[in-house]
Amino acid sequence: MIVNIFWNQAENRLRAGWRVLIHALAISLPILILGALGFYTRPGIQVEAWVVLTALPLTLLVTWLAGRYLDKRLFSDFGVLLRQARWWAEYGYGWLVGILSAAGFVFLLVLLDYGVIGPAARIDLSLMDLITGIVISLLIYAGVGVFEELMRVYQVRNITEGLAPTRLRLFGAALVAVLVGGAYSLIMHIPGRDLSLPYLFYILVTGSIYGLFYVWTGRAALAMAFHAAWDFAVTNIFALGGATGGEAAIFSVPLHSLTGTEETLYHFLGLAGKVICLVLVVLWVYWREGRLRIKADIAQPTLRVEEGHHPAQPHEFSIKSS
Repeated sequence: MIVNIFWNQAENRLRAGWRVLIHALAISLPILILGALGFYTRPGIQVEAWVVLTALPLTLLVTWLAGRYLDKRLFSDFGVLLRQARWWAEYGYGWLVGILSAAGFVFLLVLLDYGVIGPAARIDLSLMDLITGIVISLLIYAGVGVFEELMRVYQVRNITEGLAPTRLRLFGAALVAVLVGGAYSLIMHIPGRDLSLPYLFYILVTGSIYGLFYVWTGRAALAMAFHAAWDFAVTNIFALGGATGGEAAIFSVPLHSLTGTEETLYHFLGLAGKVICLVLVVLWVYWREGRLRIKADIAQPTLRVEEGHHPAQPHEFSIKSS
């Protein structure tokens, strides 16, 4: 029946693909419309601040509504577990490895003579203005990490849950899910950008890496923190590319014009920084849990179901440490 394409009668809810599509459109369309109307280029405050002021509450609201009425699950099922000490430990660790990884990326660029690290270009700022600007930017990028990674967690959880009962099983379903999450990031980064294949590949892989953090831990903390820390570090610690937009920064790393092979290498060096983080996260998960595994519970629906109904349980995929 045609209705089966849209509705899972056993779970009494829309199928996973439609839930993901509705969630993505409900968040991305208002943001894209505001961008087309020039809302995010208003003077007086940096673009990222306008984005956070609109996208963060929108994402929180849409995800809560979609979780409650489409998914029939608790908001905490999307990896936001603020009452857990482990969640905050992962959030702090994510900030640490994000800043270290970004620093590694910047120093690689300097070693390869892509640019020179020096004092911040905004020497006209007083110490208090510098501190205030950096704190504001820190909060802005923390907000960016929350709304972008919450969107990704929703996608990864629903796609994994929808595909795990198929022949893909848990491992294949999670792999498809993190790639879809990376592809969604790619689509959202296209407007207003000078496109190149190395840049598109960088965004796809980066988004997929963030998705891995969720399927390995079942929590959004690492991805939210690392995403925020990387963006904050390259903008407000190192001002990579020189001062842009007038943000407060500690150092400045202007780059010479990149073309052809240089641009390709630049993006691959960025991926090298993300791989540094990936290795550090793998070590963290091994240390905290004793093994690296895809969390089976991210593919288990937390539904208000009829008594006696037991959704199929996916098989866990893990690599144990010796």
